[in-house]
Amino acid sequence: MSLGLYALFALSVVSQLPSGWGAAPRPEVVPGSVLVRLRAQPQRSAWPLELNEVRLQRPLTGGVVQLILQDRSPDATAQLLSRLQRLEEVVWAQPERYRYAQQAPVNDPHYPDQWALPLLQLPQAWQKTHGSPHVVVAVIDTGILPHPELAARLLSGYDFISDPESASDGDGRDADPTDQGSLDPGSSGLHGLHVSGILGAQANNHEGIAGVDWNCRILPIRVLGVHDAGGRDSDIADAIRWAAGLPVAGVPDNPTPAHIINLSFGGKGGSPLLQEAIDAAGQTGAVVVASAGNDAADAADYAPAGLRGVIAVGATDELGGLAGYSNFGPRIDLLGPGGRADRPESGILSTTYKAGPSAQWGYFFLPGTSQAAAHVSGVAALLRAIAPQLQPEAVRQILKTTADGRQQCAQGCGAGLLDAAAAVAAAASAAGCDPACGLHEECIDHTCAAFTPLEVQVPGGCSATGTPAAAAPLGLGLFSALMLLRRRARRATASQAPPIAAAARHRAAPR
Repeated sequence: MSLGLYALFALSVVSQLPSGWGAAPRPEVVPGSVLVRLRAQPQRSAWPLELNEVRLQRPLTGGVVQLILQDRSPDATAQLLSRLQRLEEVVWAQPERYRYAQQAPVNDPHYPDQWALPLLQLPQAWQKTHGSPHVVVAVIDTGILPHPELAARLLSGYDFISDPESASDGDGRDADPTDQGSLDPGSSGLHGLHVSGILGAQANNHEGIAGVDWNCRILPIRVLGVHDAGGRDSDIADAIRWAAGLPVAGVPDNPTPAHIINLSFGGKGGSPLLQEAIDAAGQTGAVVVASAGNDAADAADYAPAGLRGVIAVGATDELGGLAGYSNFGPRIDLLGPGGRADRPESGILSTTYKAGPSAQWGYFFLPGTSQAAAHVSGVAALLRAIAPQLQPEAVRQILKTTADGRQQCAQGCGAGLLDAAAAVAAAASAAGCDPACGLHEECIDHTCAAFTPLEVQVPGGCSATGTPAAAAPLGLGLFSALMLLRRRARRATASQAPPIAAAARHRAAPR
């Protein structure tokens, strides 16, 4: 088994560990502390309750006092509360409680490896929305494989590769967007599957990772073939039009037009053909997001990122600084997390597939502006979920005006680093619903309308297909062994595996 596949196997095995394994529940009540509001401010010498086991800790504002019990057990606290509530001098009495930062709970076992999500303030954004199944995100890329983390969210899609050799599926264009490539060097790298997992992997299912948007529909469109994940402008232009719901000769109409179109690919040179397709898509209301490119060059010289009407996304490392490979310049709108090319484990963890006799689904790290763009597309989907009426330019302006300006740079990093929480808050304000809508509501004509989410929320955890997720407890020895296996696999991959490509020199070659 190669070192790279060994690492994938270690990650996929570890992903079966139950979430939160070994973590103690957080306490809700402060032991032995009781808060009491009295009808009159007491003096310590005139405290109405004569109990040696109770100490008057301190008076608070407005006639409230804090009492501390010597016996801090729940039973002793309950007995004291009962006695206090019978006293005429007492307005109310209650135990003092802990309050915690309200970050959305995520039980996916690899969530701790997804450093990009807290960097973007996504846990705070998820307090307002988890996305909507009414929002469709088109991933125009190498195609898709039905990974369990995505299966419930995938729409039918289409294969726009006209060259049978590049398609490697026996024909040209067809209705099957399955990625016919592999993880082998020079193939597709299953790039579309990786990008799709970043923006939309099923969350809170006790499996794998969490996507940015937990409910959006994913429309896989195949334009990049099995040879270096390359594609032609003519195929890409038709795919962009079709994704937006526009007619394409010789192809059935798209029954589920996209609200967001993700283009995680690029190459040198402009393209009037792609520009016309992007203009047409924008007129339908579709938001077009593109990766800036990985050549450490001016993004204005690349397409589609350098074209008009595109949200061009550069990449940061895990510290929020411009990644060494990322394109830059005045054409960049903002940055998203991409990781470092010299440290594979600092890349973005997402979905993949390991072929072979023991074929299995898994997860692995990849760096790049492709991954950065996927995060921005996921957040754009959250914005459209909370405010469906937002037009492409409004989405762009919200993303830019709420970005963290501390990540601006002299080379040209746009408005800075994507801030999901600030962007979602701005979209909620722009939507015009007061009070703001709930997690599973969207604001339409200043009224909150409820929808049925796709995310699975069943006690004990469910998979993306709705079947119970495996959560058998594992012993400490096995847990430690798996952690060691995982660390060794990562070190081996980082030191001996071929470096991850950091340049996209052919049109549509995503790296």
